[in-house]
Amino acid sequence: MLWCRRIRQIKGTVPRCRLRFSIAADQEYDILVTIDCDGQHEPQRILKFVEMCIETGADVVSGSRYLRSFDEDSPPPEQRRLINHQVTKILNQRMGFEITDAFCGFKAYRVESLVGIQLSENGLRNAIGIMGAGSLP
Repeated sequence: MLWCRRIRQIKGTVPRCRLRFSIAADQEYDILVTIDCDGQHEPQRILKFVEMCIETGADVVSGSRYLRSFDEDSPPPEQRRLINHQVTKILNQRMGFEITDAFCGFKAYRVESLVGIQLSENGLRNAIGIMGAGSLP
C-alpha cells in the first residue's frame, strides 16, 4: 500500500520528522519515504528507494544530488552545495558512511529502525543525526 501525505502546517525539519516517524509507526508501515517537493528529486524513483531499503535491509537509503545528474534535476545553490560537501565529509569520517549528500531531501527509512529515536532539538544538527541513528549500537 502506498500512502502520501503533504505536511505543510508544521515548520522546521525536526518537527516534521517527528510527525512523519510517528505516523509511520502508528500505521505500522514498513518503509517511510520522504521527498522534498522542490524540483531537485525525481518522484518516479520512490519505488526504487523502497526496493533498495527492502533488498539491502538498510535502515536508511539516502538520495544524492551529486552522485549522478539527471536531466530533470535542478541544481542546488552553490553555497548550499559547499556546506553540504563539508558536512557530508565529516559524517562519512565519523560514522563510516559513504554518502555524497547529507542534506538530500529524498530518503527511505525502515520504520522499525525509527522507533525510539528521540529528536529533541529543532535544529539541523539533530536532523543530520537521524542519518546515523540506525547504525548506533
